[in-house]
Amino acid sequence: SSNHVRLATCFVDPIVEDVRTIYPCDPDRLLHGLDLAAKGHNVFITAETLDKIDREGIEMLKSYLSHWIDVTIMIFYRRYYDWLPSVFNEIQKSLTLAKREERGESIVDFLLQNSKSYHDLYVASLFDRLQQKFDKKNIIVLDYHDTRTRGPDETLFCNMPNAAQMCNASRNTDGSTTNPSVNLAYSDLAHGARKAGLISISNDERMKQVVKSIESYYKSSLNGRKLYRICPSSNILENLWNLTLAAESKFNPNNNPRDFDELRLDFDMAARNKLCALDVAKTLNDPTWKGFFGMYNRRNKLYRENKVKKGWP
Repeated sequence: SSNHVRLATCFVDPIVEDVRTIYPCDPDRLLHGLDLAAKGHNVFITAETLDKIDREGIEMLKSYLSHWIDVTIMIFYRRYYDWLPSVFNEIQKSLTLAKREERGESIVDFLLQNSKSYHDLYVASLFDRLQQKFDKKNIIVLDYHDTRTRGPDETLFCNMPNAAQMCNASRNTDGSTTNPSVNLAYSDLAHGARKAGLISISNDERMKQVVKSIESYYKSSLNGRKLYRICPSSNILENLWNLTLAAESKFNPNNNPRDFDELRLDFDMAARNKLCALDVAKTLNDPTWKGFFGMYNRRNKLYRENKVKKGWP
């Protein structure tokens, strides 16, 4: 929740991009936590923001948590090649039309620029920083890919000390995520069409309507026909694989050769799918999509002129 994040950001360096802009540190949350500690109550804090915490922030966090007798830190291990696209997806989902135009990057661009630099925010680096200040026995690393549970919530709550009720509650849900990734190919195509002058999009709401129409057309009329893709270079993929392998060996040292073979198969599949971006130029050159945008504009013109037919974006 925002309450958790506004407490967590108090330990993150203010210069970190967007952290305290979106969720500024709330001193009242810190004081409320200390009041609970004085009364002997437990406090549960969860916030993805804490992956940005540096050594100084961890020192501050340790001092704050010293008001509790027992402290358990739980972090999720997610494979590097699976985590980076999720980071990119989160960034893209939050961008306004203007910001998206300003950045104008695809997942392939993102990986080219950040496949190494984002490693400081990755769980492997975070784990190393935490170990320098906290006893290793108080740090629990959870496997995001654990197939024995219904999802991360159950994995978290059912490994948390003194959390039987939350564990049972998580097991009674359907396991679906409340913050799913979105297929960025549709918005990439909409932005590309706007840039090419094939369609007029002036605000965020209009962009959402166009993206929804593109997705509907693709699924209903093209029957999931394969899209044109651009994928990362072999150098980027090799770097991602090496960083993934290093983390896998660190957090799952008892894996057998078969486990690593399966990991490689999954990585190779990601290299052809989630690590790839839509080839916007090639897609916009396709007669099918040219026809779609022509039809879309004609319908939209008719709607504006007649203002009778409903349901058109």
